Amino acid sequence: MKSPANMVFTLYDTPPLHVVVLNGIQHVGLIAINLVYPLLLFRLTDTPLPQITNLLAIGMLVLGLGTFSQVMRVGGVGSGYMLPSTFTATFFAPSLLAAKLG
Repeated sequence: MKSPANMVFTLYDTPPLHVVVLNGIQHVGLIAINLVYPLLLFRLTDTPLPQITNLLAIGMLVLGLGTFSQVMRVGGVGSGYMLPSTFTATFFAPSLLAAKLG
C-alpha cells in the first residue's frame, strides 16, 4: 500500500532510531513538566522530602507503563499510537480537596 505524499510514517512503518529516541525525549519532557501538579500537592500537605521522591518515582513508572500499554497492540488493548500518559490539572483540585479532608 502506498502512503500519501504528506505522511512521513504510516501506522506499520518503523521510524529510524534517531526519530524514536527524539520522540522518547519529547515524551519525558512532556511528563516532567506536568509533575508540578503532584509536587505542589505533596508540598501543600507537608509530605516529607524522601516520601515525595519515592512517590514521584512511582508516578513516573506508572505513567511509563500507561504509555507503553497504549503504544503496544496486545489483544484489544493499545492503539499503536504514541499517546503519552501524564498528570493533568484536573488531577490537582480533587486531590487537594481529598488531602485536606484527611
